[in-house]
Amino acid sequence: MRYLFYLLFALSFFSVSAQLESYNWYFGRNSGISFLPSGVPSAVSNSAMNARFGSASISDSCTGQLWFYTEGDTVWNRNHQYMLNGTGLGGLNSTQSSLVVGKPSSSDGEYYVFTVGTTLNSGLSYSIIDMNLDNGLGAVIPGKKKISLVNSTLEKITAVRHSNNMDIWIVTHTLGDNNFYAFLLSNTSISAPVISQVGPVYTTNDLKGYMKASPDGSMLCLALEASKRFDLFDFDINTGIVSNPRSSPSVYPFAFGVEFSPDASKLYVTSDPDGLFQYDLSTANAGLPLGISTFISNTGQIKALQLGPDKKIYVNEAFTLGVINDPNVAGLACNYQAGLIPLSGFGNNALPSFMQSYFTPPFIVEKNLCLGIATEFSISINSNVDSLLWDFGEPSSGLNNTSKALNPTHLFADTGFYTITSHVYSKKCGVIRVDTVTRQIEIISRPIPIVELGNDTIICEGDSILLWTNGVEPNYYWSNGSNASQIVVYDEGTYWVSASNECGAVRDTITIKYFNSQLNLDLGKDTNICDGDNYTLNATQNGALSYTWSTTSVYPRILIEQPGEYWVSVSDLCSTQSDTVVIGLKYRPSFDLGNDTIICDGEVYLLDVSYPNASYEWQDGSSRPFYPVKTEGYYFVNVENACGNTRREVYIRIKDCSCHIHIPNSFTPNSDQINDEFRIYAECSFKKFELTIFNRWGEIVYNTKNPDASWNGAVRGKNAESGSFTYKIIYQSNDPFDQEEHEILGGLTLIK
Repeated sequence: MRYLFYLLFALSFFSVSAQLESYNWYFGRNSGISFLPSGVPSAVSNSAMNARFGSASISDSCTGQLWFYTEGDTVWNRNHQYMLNGTGLGGLNSTQSSLVVGKPSSSDGEYYVFTVGTTLNSGLSYSIIDMNLDNGLGAVIPGKKKISLVNSTLEKITAVRHSNNMDIWIVTHTLGDNNFYAFLLSNTSISAPVISQVGPVYTTNDLKGYMKASPDGSMLCLALEASKRFDLFDFDINTGIVSNPRSSPSVYPFAFGVEFSPDASKLYVTSDPDGLFQYDLSTANAGLPLGISTFISNTGQIKALQLGPDKKIYVNEAFTLGVINDPNVAGLACNYQAGLIPLSGFGNNALPSFMQSYFTPPFIVEKNLCLGIATEFSISINSNVDSLLWDFGEPSSGLNNTSKALNPTHLFADTGFYTITSHVYSKKCGVIRVDTVTRQIEIISRPIPIVELGNDTIICEGDSILLWTNGVEPNYYWSNGSNASQIVVYDEGTYWVSASNECGAVRDTITIKYFNSQLNLDLGKDTNICDGDNYTLNATQNGALSYTWSTTSVYPRILIEQPGEYWVSVSDLCSTQSDTVVIGLKYRPSFDLGNDTIICDGEVYLLDVSYPNASYEWQDGSSRPFYPVKTEGYYFVNVENACGNTRREVYIRIKDCSCHIHIPNSFTPNSDQINDEFRIYAECSFKKFELTIFNRWGEIVYNTKNPDASWNGAVRGKNAESGSFTYKIIYQSNDPFDQEEHEILGGLTLIK
């Protein structure tokens, strides 16, 4: 699609495009210029302001008379005195400390002063001035001062008109992210911001430097002083969306000033001490994102740039202003003149900021250039417009070829080029003015775009998905600000893309969600199975796509018949889990009560059949794992576990196991061969035996460990006298049923 735009003629001294609001500039230390009375600027010396950086001023739209000016914190009225309630606005010493716009579509004399501060926690605020107060000198309305819109911004602000040519976009950028904020000012309110996340993240290094919109509002450019570059973006004056970031090379120390040519085809930038440069945006390509760059001049201290109402660009050179006389022309032919206007004070670094739409000549705006669809037309400036007369350049359409509507439509009969003419009649400040504007358009035939992102889908967290279009349409715009035909998505959320061409636009939306894994694999604790039985391992999981067992099975369940270690690996869309279990083997109880046996009378014989995880039932109904036997008889037990039951029995016989020892209580050692010795008589053999005899004083008179030995009554070789003695016998029988150690004490009489 091609356009040819030009302004034919103006039938009055001031045309509708003359913007007297920008006829008085106050900036720097006691510096200023005025375009009154002839539209040619000259220096003024009446400024009461000392602005180190940014400033703003505004004049009467009918007469060009100064209303007020500010450096962002203090407001001076047209008498160069402090405006009533006009201090503490909050924008002192920032690059673009302030910007003034009139209340849209209103003649009540209210003006908005927007300010941005220099501290990291300051941001965009506004105050409202009513020029009807203080006898027409104006005052900041009580309670309408320094009202915050957004915190922590760069020192950058600009403004352009909405596509409706009435409301105004106020644009800034926050610090520490990549967010542009666009607030829409209407005659009733300031809207919630349109936030565009696009381009690089800007830090404190990027605070300083200007931001400007092109006069037609289609582009934004930011100077990034410490980053040594200029970033260019597209701006949609209908939606407030910022898109399509591109950058200059990072070769500009102290990048500071930016300005567009009136036709938005050229971009001018400054870098101190490198000077003034021009980018020809019409030559931009992949290798030259801003187009061909031309060095213009490095005369003096070149800093801020500002487009004037005479469509020339003025350059702050500290003590003078230079002028770019023909800014729409490429290269050195732009005709830069250094030092053209000597200043009465010191210009410092900046020039006042204005709403860029003040410098836009009227032009025709069209919508829908496709055959078969009625083309819509409007004029870019409709404030103060009294009437319009349109000619659509298609005489064959008869009476439909002309219209007096403010926003007419025309259905063209065929493709081709048509010259559209609009005679704009406006009444401003009591004077009827006429502008005649033409525009050449091309009616084309092209299918409406098709875009299909597919069904809503699920991805794994940490993965990505490619969202793509057919890539054949000229314009794409994604919800993340991309203009590519495809994007890679890493996060869940709702994404949309709009595809458009000259014949229409379509939009499709897709929702991406992270997969919610429900895997919670657990084969259970290690376990045992009975010999000859089987066991089922179940790994069933919601959402599982595959199972892999150590047995090579690929099913959710397997049957176990042998002991061993078994593992399984389960996978769903995004994850894999594994678990292992050990299967042991257990048996029916196995035990032995032993052979039938004999125990000694009085002895307790313990039958013990303890078996893990089993229950017991003895012949008398008792259920302990052991049974004490005290009497003769048959004994049996049933032992049961999960694998079965085992019964065993045994017969226990009782016998008298006592060792009977006969001990005399006297003897007569008189050699008559009758009862001459003391000895014991036992019915058992001994494993251990000891006999000790004591006299009445406790002295040992005899000791032996031989059970067959005897005492003949001699003590240390002499026959003892008659008397009483005490004996002690310690013994342990050889009987296997009686292994206890016994002790016998008694008395003995020796008689002669």
